[in-house]
Amino acid sequence: MVGAMRVAEAYAAAAITPAVTDGQFRLTCDECTTAQHLDEMPVSEVVGVTIYACKDCGRSLVGVKPFKEDAEARENSGYRLTDNVVGNKVDLFLDVKPDGQPVLHPATPAFFE
Repeated sequence: MVGAMRVAEAYAAAAITPAVTDGQFRLTCDECTTAQHLDEMPVSEVVGVTIYACKDCGRSLVGVKPFKEDAEARENSGYRLTDNVVGNKVDLFLDVKPDGQPVLHPATPAFFE
């Protein structure tokens, strides 16, 4: 898995602070309803795209890929973080502070099309 860009690494590369870890991102699979954090999910790389799969059913739920101007122009294709794009099939929550409200990243299903 050399070269795979994890979500937390995409945030760090974009100089977003405070620094986050994959363990701070959580979601619920829309297929099997398993609640999980990114650091618990199997990660693979397919043609330069990092894919996080559900730890129970294996459904691809989150991805990270390099930003390409023409390919990213369509709506709902993910969240651009400088040189990378993060996409998620289901809502993704980022827990920044233990006692605070999570940051919601609404689903961007077109990322996987």
